[in-house]
Amino acid sequence: GSTTVTVTTDSPAGYSLSLKAQNSPAMQKVAASIADYNQGVDNDFSFAVVTNQASFGFSPSGANVATAFKDNGSLCGVGSLDTALACWSGLTTSPIIISQGSGANHPSGATTTVNFRVGVGSNAGVEAGLYTATTTLTALPL
Repeated sequence: GSTTVTVTTDSPAGYSLSLKAQNSPAMQKVAASIADYNQGVDNDFSFAVVTNQASFGFSPSGANVATAFKDNGSLCGVGSLDTALACWSGLTTSPIIISQGSGANHPSGATTTVNFRVGVGSNAGVEAGLYTATTTLTALPL
């Protein structure tokens, strides 16, 4: 799934947009959960799960995506690219800055899309049912 947000500001210093989860792990149901994504290291270029694991993660994209989510075509946190569906990370209950713009952008604003993904390995043993993840996006002027 995904969600899109447009931040408009008249702040000369710009804005920051952060994402946080309500729960840890973020993806839960009454008596079970799916781990937050961390395939070895957060901000993995490709979303991958091993056969005995299940994970829930996110990947932001947009003109002002934070440096941690930019890439060089194969690695995250370096370069200036914003490769589609790349640089995946796990959610936390602490805010993670996903987009940051410098300068006022009124009236058009800046759009950021947050993509979400669940991966379930063939031997993960995930309990069937409806899982929910509640997240909060917060935009602040700088």
